[in-house]
Amino acid sequence: MKVSVSIKPALSASLHEKTNGEWKKVKDIPDAAFGDILEIGIPFTDLNARENDVINFSICITKDGEEIERCPWRGHIMLTVPTPDFEAMLWY
Repeated sequence: MKVSVSIKPALSASLHEKTNGEWKKVKDIPDAAFGDILEIGIPFTDLNARENDVINFSICITKDGEEIERCPWRGHIMLTVPTPDFEAMLWY
């Protein structure tokens, strides 16, 4: 899966899936905001992820089709899909 975000001329975000070696748009992502921070809300179901699955991702910034920034520089950010009781576990 790939998420594409454009901030110019207006903020838009979409989810893409690779099919036969080509990225195809699956759906628009309406839950996105950009100010000092970029925020994107994507349901785990849209990523075909279930509880306790591990999602690896990185963030790439491109300009005119060329990558100009990547975070992290090497490797990926790992995120474990939480269980339904995740928020309740945070209350002590």
